[in-house]
Amino acid sequence: MHEVTNAVCSAASPSMGQHNPCQRAVGATFLAYSFQTLSSAHTAPLKRLHDAMFPIEYPQMFYDSVTGPNQDFVCKGAFDQAGELVAFLIGRIHPFHQCDEEDRDMLFDPAHECVVGYILTLGVAKEHRGNGIATWLVSDFTTLCQQQECDAIYLHVLTTNEGALQLYNRLGFVAHKLLPNYYRIQQSDVAGYSVVKYLKPQLPFMGQLIQVLNTLTAPYRWVSKCAAAITALLIFDD
Repeated sequence: MHEVTNAVCSAASPSMGQHNPCQRAVGATFLAYSFQTLSSAHTAPLKRLHDAMFPIEYPQMFYDSVTGPNQDFVCKGAFDQAGELVAFLIGRIHPFHQCDEEDRDMLFDPAHECVVGYILTLGVAKEHRGNGIATWLVSDFTTLCQQQECDAIYLHVLTTNEGALQLYNRLGFVAHKLLPNYYRIQQSDVAGYSVVKYLKPQLPFMGQLIQVLNTLTAPYRWVSKCAAAITALLIFDD
């Protein structure tokens, strides 16, 4: 699902919201990109680029949210020398317990203390791939997550997107779980992977261990929920 590039950009990771040049020599041509946080002024070009690259249609509300003043989102863009938006990364940092059900076995977090970064979408215009832009964007988001003491970064990607899987593998991500029928594309259900990069030490086979613990404790959670419901009814009757 994510568009990728193959070369690493050597620019230092910048602070959010600043223009930062990233330059790379390609033969006799010297390409330069600047990176900055996207704002509401970039909503239209972001939507055009996003729509041209992804098979899933996102509502206008999505673009308004990620480029608006909502601090829940990280929306970074890369611009060419002409000032055109050529790449983007949209992410979010949030408490781990707010993850969807299928992602809650990445970490063991009984006290609800873990924080994670989530890459919603990542894309690079076709003619600008191979210049390290995707690597720079992911590395920049990783730095931000480390600064905010995240335990992990995760994302979802089509199982058929070998280029994206290679990129994430090179950047330290691992395939965590196969998600059958995760995407709905052109009236068809398509499988995806949950991919994760741990930023803090984890036990080996953490995902499998958590799945076993969830299975073993499922009956007790069911009993607890029933007891809570009965208690609520009794209180209501009073």
